[in-house]
Amino acid sequence: MKRPVLIAFAATFVAVAGAVALWMWQPWAPSPAGAAGTQTGAPSTQPFTEPVAQSLAADLTSGDQNRIRNAVTVSPDQQMDPATITELNAVRVTFEVATFKPTGDTTATVKADVAGTAPWLVTLVLTDGKWKVSTTEPAS
Repeated sequence: MKRPVLIAFAATFVAVAGAVALWMWQPWAPSPAGAAGTQTGAPSTQPFTEPVAQSLAADLTSGDQNRIRNAVTVSPDQQMDPATITELNAVRVTFEVATFKPTGDTTATVKADVAGTAPWLVTLVLTDGKWKVSTTEPAS
C-alpha cells in the first residue's frame, strides 16, 4: 500500500469527521424522536453483521460518490474531492464484526483493518436504519 493512499484515506475521514462535528455543534433544536433521518431503538435491533459490514466497506471503497455518501454521515451539500474518491477506491477496508460495540441508542464503534495497517476505530451512526461511518481514528 502506498503511503499517499493511506494519507488520503486518513485525510478523507478527518474531513468527513470535521464536517459532521461542525454540523452537530450548530445551535439547532434537536429532532423529535422518530423524525425523518433518525432511528429510534437500541442498536441491537440493527445488528452489524458480516453482510452489513461487507456492504458498508464496498460502498465506502466503490469509487462512486453516491455510494460513498450512502456509507458516511455527510451533508448532501458537502463537496467531495474527486481525487479523494479515486484514492478511496484503491483502499481495502475490512470491518472486524466481532469488535462491534453499541455506545448509545444509535451509535456504535467497530475496528477496521485498512489495507493491512494498524487497526482503526470507526464510530458508526444508525441513520434511516443503516449503519454509516461517522468518524475514524487509529485504534489504541
